[in-house]
Amino acid sequence: MSGSRTEKNLWRDFVSAARANVLPAIGLQSVALFLLWAYHYWPAAHTNFEHIALWKQETGYAFSFVTSALAGGLLPFMLQRFQNGAHRRMTLAALPELMLSWGARGCLVDAFYRLQAFLWGDNAQPATIAIKIFCDLVLFSPFIAAPTVALMFSWADSDRQPARFRRIFDDGLRMWFIRDVWPLARMAWMIWLPALVVIYALPAGLQFPVQVIIQCLWALILVVLTDKNQNENTQAASDAA
Repeated sequence: MSGSRTEKNLWRDFVSAARANVLPAIGLQSVALFLLWAYHYWPAAHTNFEHIALWKQETGYAFSFVTSALAGGLLPFMLQRFQNGAHRRMTLAALPELMLSWGARGCLVDAFYRLQAFLWGDNAQPATIAIKIFCDLVLFSPFIAAPTVALMFSWADSDRQPARFRRIFDDGLRMWFIRDVWPLARMAWMIWLPALVVIYALPAGLQFPVQVIIQCLWALILVVLTDKNQNENTQAASDAA
């Protein structure tokens, strides 16, 4: 596959995911912007944010698991009715497993945020934010976050049948990474780069709760991006044109 063809496919998938999630995106981004405004300019809301940070500190990874399971599994399942397009939809039967997977992934992300704060400090200095974003998008995203997401949706699409699941590796681990993981990692750069600037500028106790809001939109986008049948149909239509 040529480089120009790869870029074309990436942009096509991005546009498809954006169109499918325009209404959820508007709603969730509006909520995120309101929360950011409230944290800085609404004293009562700022106090509530501090309570959330304290609650997270007291409950630890239980907070991470529950909030991530809700934001990555339950809320996208409820909001998918507002999505456009003919891509696949999350089923009720797959919801418990998806929530469990997103919950575990939330604990992993929380642990990474804690590691970042330990290594680079808990401050909003531009250099610290830049280092954390680099580690997030260049190291964590392509080698941990994107692979686990690809495996999660592949397992769901295989109807939890190990034999069908193993077929994704028929062409080798390298081809699986290029085909399923690398496009997700690059898409994550587009979605998460502006969000991470805000997240890492917040105190450590509030970074994960704000991340959870963006995660809900990301989960909706992933449903479209990881739909191989939808992508193949779109590619065929594009080639015919």
